[in-house]
Amino acid sequence: MGSSVISLGLGLGGGKSATSSGRSGGGGAFANALSCDFDGSNDQMRTGNTGIDPTTTNAYTIACWVNYDAFTSLSGPWSLMTKYNSDGSHNPGFSSFSPSYVRTNNASNTEFYHNGASSVKVVTLTTTLSTGVWYHFLQCWDGSTMKVYFNGSLVGSQSVSDVKTHSPYNLFVGLGRGGNGSRLNGKVDEVSFWTSDQSSNIASIYGDGSGAPDLSGLSPIGWWRMGDTGTDGAAGAGASVSTITDAGSGGNNLAQSTASAQPLLSSSVPS
Repeated sequence: MGSSVISLGLGLGGGKSATSSGRSGGGGAFANALSCDFDGSNDQMRTGNTGIDPTTTNAYTIACWVNYDAFTSLSGPWSLMTKYNSDGSHNPGFSSFSPSYVRTNNASNTEFYHNGASSVKVVTLTTTLSTGVWYHFLQCWDGSTMKVYFNGSLVGSQSVSDVKTHSPYNLFVGLGRGGNGSRLNGKVDEVSFWTSDQSSNIASIYGDGSGAPDLSGLSPIGWWRMGDTGTDGAAGAGASVSTITDAGSGGNNLAQSTASAQPLLSSSVPS
């Protein structure tokens, strides 16, 4: 596949505990009280495409918080997010995204992919992750260099000058290309997307260690707060959720109409 791999065992194990948090953002009071818990079996949510296209600007940033419930699944890697190309392959981004994606193969192997037009670039994080701990992943590309940040620190980069053609398909959260074998068993919070390189704002996106920060001042195109926007979390922790409102400018709400495939709201959040 022509992939280039960087293995990084940097001992960056300092995640965040699983409790509720509230922060003061630039726009006033900001609270993060809920996340979404995917069961690793059939839970998934999907959204549309409006604005989620890094090929039009030659840059992107993808970020999210994740807290694994278990590192055992049906088979294959545990995927956070993904999109598919028309040829069935991933575009870059997260385990997974498209044109980039991220996947966790096991507790000590998480791969961040950038799918170029002619080659695939990979940064591999070999820091051993633990269950019940919140971690922050961010991947960005400025048109020439792919960078990966783990808990606010740069852990690897790759030179790449192009990106695979934009996927016409929806964005999935909790499901990867491998289907049932690539479903996430864990919690996800504060998923965000920009069609620009936000590496200069990593401190603002990751925060200062006291919880997930308010991203409204950075104007993300996609920002899925996983229960903390509008009435998304009205049913409270433990209830299933069918819609996650996009707090970004793209208007791409996450949705799941099948009750058995809806994630549960959780009171566990980065803090």
